[in-house]
Amino acid sequence: AEGATGIKARIAAWKKHYGVSGKLPNLMLMPSTVNLHRSNSVETFIGAMREQLDNRNPGFVVVDTLARNLVGGNENSSQDMGMFVEGL
Repeated sequence: AEGATGIKARIAAWKKHYGVSGKLPNLMLMPSTVNLHRSNSVETFIGAMREQLDNRNPGFVVVDTLARNLVGGNENSSQDMGMFVEGL
């Protein structure tokens, strides 16, 4: 969700730093906001992820950033943060 427009440059920089050439066949991106404190948004995200992965389990999921994935929530609210963690 954070910096989705610059993801190509981020990937290129990562590949250069680690000396990786070619494609990254196991890298899958979902450059959109997921309101992880809302169960319907989490369910939609999980469904999209399962579809993209052909029902395989992901090895690693990165959520970037808290602020972009807590839209409408309050990071200083223990209730909102509890719901966010539950969504994760």
